[in-house]
Amino acid sequence: MRKAKRRTAAFLGAVTIAGTAGLTALAPSAYAGTVTMDAACKVPVIGDKNGPQEIKVDFDTTEGPAGATVTATVDLGPPPITSPFALTGAKAQSTLQLTMSGAATGQIDLAGPEVTLDIPANVPIDPAPFTKTFVVPGGAADGELKFVPKGTVNVTEVSGFGRQEAPCTFTPQSGSDGVVASFTVKPLAPGEVTLTVTPGEVEPGGTVELGGSGWPAGTPTVELCAAADCAADRFASQTAAIAADGKLSGSAVLAGTVEPGSYTVKVTAGTGAEAKVKEAALTVAEEQAPVPAITLTPASGDVGAKTTIAGTGFPADQDVEIVGLKADGSRTSDPPVEKTTDAQGAFSAEYTVGDKDTAKIKASSGSASAEAAYTVNSDDPPPPSDPNGVEVTVPYSCATVVSGFDIDVPVMTPTLGVTVLLPSRAAKGDTVDVQVAFKDRVISDIPSVAGDLQNGLHGMVTPTMKVVVSDGVNAPGFIPVTTQAFDVDMSPGGKMRGGPLTGTFDVPGGGTFSFTPGELQLVIAASAGPISVTATSTCTPTADVPVSATLTATGEPGGPPGQQTGGGTAGSTSGASAGSAGKTGGSTGTSGGDLAKTGTGGSTLGAFALVAGTAVLAAVGVMLLLPYRRRVRARS
Repeated sequence: MRKAKRRTAAFLGAVTIAGTAGLTALAPSAYAGTVTMDAACKVPVIGDKNGPQEIKVDFDTTEGPAGATVTATVDLGPPPITSPFALTGAKAQSTLQLTMSGAATGQIDLAGPEVTLDIPANVPIDPAPFTKTFVVPGGAADGELKFVPKGTVNVTEVSGFGRQEAPCTFTPQSGSDGVVASFTVKPLAPGEVTLTVTPGEVEPGGTVELGGSGWPAGTPTVELCAAADCAADRFASQTAAIAADGKLSGSAVLAGTVEPGSYTVKVTAGTGAEAKVKEAALTVAEEQAPVPAITLTPASGDVGAKTTIAGTGFPADQDVEIVGLKADGSRTSDPPVEKTTDAQGAFSAEYTVGDKDTAKIKASSGSASAEAAYTVNSDDPPPPSDPNGVEVTVPYSCATVVSGFDIDVPVMTPTLGVTVLLPSRAAKGDTVDVQVAFKDRVISDIPSVAGDLQNGLHGMVTPTMKVVVSDGVNAPGFIPVTTQAFDVDMSPGGKMRGGPLTGTFDVPGGGTFSFTPGELQLVIAASAGPISVTATSTCTPTADVPVSATLTATGEPGGPPGQQTGGGTAGSTSGASAGSAGKTGGSTGTSGGDLAKTGTGGSTLGAFALVAGTAVLAAVGVMLLLPYRRRVRARS
């Protein structure tokens, strides 16, 4: 049973919640039933979440004829999951599914209102009750009609992720039949007929199911009425029939030309004194227009690179204009591209990004438009004077943690090609520039962790590498090389491009110094709407790494290479063990393999993507189980 102790979530707003959840004037219930079910929920990215789910359903009446209208009050307990994030401004809705048995079989869906809500982190939340009317099936036999919770369909909408769904399936606990409510179907009064039309709201071209009892046997006439204007041709087709026992069944398909509005379905059967007429309300809703959207492949590149734009949800057979936008929303200097959508409102176009200030790509057709972020790679810093260095292959093992959260992230094992560049000669006391470059500037592929849910998700990435320095005499040291954080579109199918990383080396004395790629650390800050996540992926070499560059210094021998701190704004890497930064080989290596392998196991930031995708989208998944929240259960 639910604990009596609850605390009101003030941030939800009592007036708003009371209005949307129907708490201001709930009629006293003639029947009240409560049951605890075992819930098995499938949450996007998080996966399966199981636990008890308390459900209470009250009916305003417990008996009546088939076709009677019943008002149900639904009060769901907290689901078997909490949100690891504090979330604000999310839209959510849940529908309770009840399975019928006894006097009738089938399923009824009780949909709660869509509300906007805030959710605290790591606190179980109790949903607000809501009321919903339903119609007892018109073909129900006389007797007891039992209702057992089957599950819930939970839908939420969070900025940046669109509308997503997470279902929960219920199973009665041991020793329980799971019945949460019942209704006794009684015979109709002499001459009375009933009519049910489900669902009560459809779009033009939609189908409604007909039911009822007490009708004279035969084929009825079915019409759709707007006030007193009734016409059978507002239905494209119908299959209504009445059996010998007076049960009405069948369906009717609305014509696609029916205008949205309030109507009644009128059924007429029999002749003369036996004629029966009954009407039931039906709402014809506006057709939902598709939402325009575009994806970019790739979503980043150098100045002059091309990207393929795929658009959906635009008006059919219409011209689309594609332009580049700067960060302030103004148009770039690149010429627009024109395309025409197909009969489904889709298009594909190639766009050349020539303006270095491009931040977004926008596609427009009339009032319909969509945007997607695009990252232009920054200009490279000038290379060191008299640079020397060769590409070497570095096998890494990457462990990833998410700040503030206990999330198990699989170890990744990418193999990278890395080049260290620095002058070949210097003198004792000099400070020389050091760079670390990646082949084709590709630090990683963007893996598809959560499919389309990743589209538009951005992360600010700050890479830092510990370059191991050895003079062959003293213990090796390291120098950190880094770069400023850069924006990366995490949409699947793209490439993560960046670098080179830069730093400096203070020459301690004369001698020959070798430089070898070592530990690589990637700090990623990702956010989407109210959700923010910081993940750190630490990649350690798993085998001996060849030397990439050497420097010969003149002057008297000095101290060991030491642990130097130059290298940029990514944050200090001091305090780490030089010995764990990497292992040096005995000679200069040759050019290695591809920088980033294809697939989930070959991406440098694969571990991050798994974390960012899991942690950020996990919060979205949690949202799907927390509709129309009113009360927060106090933690003991």
